[in-house]
Amino acid sequence: MRGPGTWNLPPGTQVLLSGTVRGELEPGRHDMGDWILEVAPATRGASLLGSTPRWIVASFERFAESDGVTYPRPVLKALEIHASLF
Repeated sequence: MRGPGTWNLPPGTQVLLSGTVRGELEPGRHDMGDWILEVAPATRGASLLGSTPRWIVASFERFAESDGVTYPRPVLKALEIHASLF
């Protein structure tokens, strides 16, 4: 994922990506480096999220307006989290 102007996805587009939590911004909202992941407690596999890389099915929601970085980061909503693809 990259800075502004490089994402042409409409909101609601689902993506599969791998990521590792770098920190928690607030409950249910995680810093993933170049993007932010929102995870509801009822999300399938939510308990797997942590410092180990995970496969995440997510929906692109919007760009974060102001979260302390020099460019707006994409905000994705987790739909499922998996330890592996097998």
